[in-house]
Amino acid sequence: GGSEGVNCYYFIALDEGYTYFLASNTKSFYLSDINKQIRNIIDDKPTEKILKSGFERIALTINTLSEDELMKKVAFIRTHPEEYYLALHEFNELAWKYWIDENYDEAFRIIKLATVAMPDNAGAFEVLAEAYMETGNNDLAIQNYTKTINMLLADPDKKDKKWAKEWIADMQEIIQNINNN
Repeated sequence: GGSEGVNCYYFIALDEGYTYFLASNTKSFYLSDINKQIRNIIDDKPTEKILKSGFERIALTINTLSEDELMKKVAFIRTHPEEYYLALHEFNELAWKYWIDENYDEAFRIIKLATVAMPDNAGAFEVLAEAYMETGNNDLAIQNYTKTINMLLADPDKKDKKWAKEWIADMQEIIQNINNN
């Protein structure tokens, strides 16, 4: 749990004689992964390599690289999953900051970058669809909602899940509403 942008993880093992508390001043969802590593160390088990945030590496140079250089960096990170992880929520947080400031060009740049960095992530394309819809670009909104739906339907691990069916139904309703207006 946590609040005010701080995520916390608190663990007490009275019978084992230790207590620890993890806190992050970011909105990182990876405290549970760090907790697993600590448990492995305490239990004298092998630890896993902790991956670096690919988004953080991209964000460090996002405003200093040309678009071509940025795409090369994204491609490098995508092809090195043993070193980097990519998480949609990290892209979305930065895009949202730009969006709130009404800097839609930069917000779109980050959202589009997420689709390049994670071309198999249906959620990235749904975020792009929502952004297009919010700015009145309904044709591109429908195109990206449809792409998201098709990605979910093509994924045998997702297409029959209740959450995926509900998500698809929601997007189909949005498309219908766009078409009716």
